[in-house]
Amino acid sequence: MQLVVRVVCGERGSTFRVPVGDGQQSFKWLALVAAQRFGSESPKGKVRQRERKCPATNVANTNLVPTRCYTETCDFFHPDALLSDKLEDGAELTVEVAPRVLVRDDGSPLKSRWQTIAFAVSPSSASRREQAIAEEDDAQHAKTVSLIAVEAEVLRVENKRKATHVRQLIQAQLPDADAAADSLSEDWFAMNKNGVLDVFIGDPEEQARIQNVFAVHYVQLDELFKAFAASGASLADARDLDAKEFEDFCKQANLMAVGSHGVSAVASCFAEAGGDFSHSHRSSQKKKRGAGPTKDMERPEFLNALLWFALYWAGTDGKDVGGQGAPGGPAWAEAFAAVAGNASTKLETLLELRVVPLIHRKLPGALGKVALNTDAVLAKVYDAETDLRRVFNSWCRTVDHELTVIEFVGIVDAAGLVGRAADSKVALTLKDARQTFAATQAEAGGQGQVLMSFGEFIEGAVRLGLTKWPSDDLALAERADRVLRALATCPV
Repeated sequence: MQLVVRVVCGERGSTFRVPVGDGQQSFKWLALVAAQRFGSESPKGKVRQRERKCPATNVANTNLVPTRCYTETCDFFHPDALLSDKLEDGAELTVEVAPRVLVRDDGSPLKSRWQTIAFAVSPSSASRREQAIAEEDDAQHAKTVSLIAVEAEVLRVENKRKATHVRQLIQAQLPDADAAADSLSEDWFAMNKNGVLDVFIGDPEEQARIQNVFAVHYVQLDELFKAFAASGASLADARDLDAKEFEDFCKQANLMAVGSHGVSAVASCFAEAGGDFSHSHRSSQKKKRGAGPTKDMERPEFLNALLWFALYWAGTDGKDVGGQGAPGGPAWAEAFAAVAGNASTKLETLLELRVVPLIHRKLPGALGKVALNTDAVLAKVYDAETDLRRVFNSWCRTVDHELTVIEFVGIVDAAGLVGRAADSKVALTLKDARQTFAATQAEAGGQGQVLMSFGEFIEGAVRLGLTKWPSDDLALAERADRVLRALATCPV
């Protein structure tokens, strides 16, 4: 192992190649060797008269003491550190030596921190050496923090530049609070189109409070509805739930009663949420606004169903008292019924207790909207945009130059994303790909398209990364980057 050592003394400097064997020597040893070789160099030019009289003033006849050693990437090496642990063969190192000895007012030599650590090794100097080590540690930590801050700022600016470009591509996919509010307003009108809300809750003020509860969770509930609506055989239609899909939701949310009451309660909820009270236990006066039988459940009816379950398991019509519960309730329902509160409180409790955990468990991709508003994630999209466009364009077969759900699922499969990754416990399925397709279709409350634009394709890619690698141990950007790299190499 050889090192290239440059020794600097004031304005003068020389470079040497120093063999160090297996590198088991210390930096202190190397600095002393380099200083000695530098001091023994023959001076250039003529010797002046005073130098003949006073040889000690000639650097060539002086034992120089190193003050520090460093490289381009590291400005401090502990004197006792081994060369082989810090440097590779052929590495370049600079050793500084002082052209003169500086002294304090009391006449004692003024040493650098490196010199103190290297040469103050006697018991009497132990405190000064420990202080120098502590000061150097603090200085190195401050430099590291400063460097990290500078690098982070550079990365932030670069990510912001990239994200600005990508946001223009996916403008329709970004979270829009106004659009969500407008969508909820439309759904709220549809929820009471057949007087269902008036049957469930007659108090207008309480209805307003219920609407506020739905507003808080609306985007997540929209994600959940689309996921279950896309779980059936119809790949492209994720706008409504049939009775089987709704029953599947009830089972996964643990909303079904135990025993014989289970199926009948779900059937009653499915019917009444759509306005069919023909077989309801409710009074004839409350039934009179009902509609005919409901074949499928759209999002407004789904929201009605959630309210129905909140009232059902509370065993109350929404009065501000603790209910008695319903027969055959699951384990959580008894405590739920005992909590006093009005209908809006019951609904909020049901959502937090049963529905939101299901969203987090079943739909890790629901963080997609959050990820799409993160500069670090969008920067990853920017880096892969060219390859993503190539894949997108090569798979499009429609006149509108957009993807069908079958084409999107085909890309996911061809990219090798289906199945379980080595570092993930979750196996991505074709059903997950279909649900991802459905979830990207317009902002919450949109009318559910059957084709996927390039902006929706980007959102779908990010959602797939969050679904395939749901662990919080990985940053959003890392999860998105993994799936983007897979899609970028998809066969065309």
